[in-house]
Amino acid sequence: MSGLFTVMGRSLRGLRLVEAFALLMLLVMILGNYLAKASAGRERGEITSVEAQINDEQRRVRLLDAEVAHLEQPGRLEVLAAAAGLGPTVAKHQGEADHLPEIARAALIPDKHAAAGAAPVVGAPASTAPVVIAAAQTTPVKPASAKPGTPQ
Repeated sequence: MSGLFTVMGRSLRGLRLVEAFALLMLLVMILGNYLAKASAGRERGEITSVEAQINDEQRRVRLLDAEVAHLEQPGRLEVLAAAAGLGPTVAKHQGEADHLPEIARAALIPDKHAAAGAAPVVGAPASTAPVVIAAAQTTPVKPASAKPGTPQ
């Protein structure tokens, strides 16, 4: 143990070895602190750029939501459908669930039943639920006189 004190007590040109070691440790701590702060600054810059990207994306999402809301306005869709000659289908034909294959076959051969004017519907027991089949023709939609977007 006394050997340790003799080594620590030695001096080099007026500077004890303990003081030189303390000075070296102080310089290492200063350098480490500087590197840690520089790294934190870079991370802070990256965080700021990611937050800016998030804000830009949120702005774009709000813009797209507004565009979807505009494009899905019922009044606008009614006008476009009327311009294209589209409208709600009219349910003229009713049949039973058991007769769907016959009705489908009749729809595949339109010229056979075109002269008759309608697809053949065969009677069925009253216990089965009727199935509504949409007509092939569409009727044009009249533009609503009420405000766009209001239910009718």
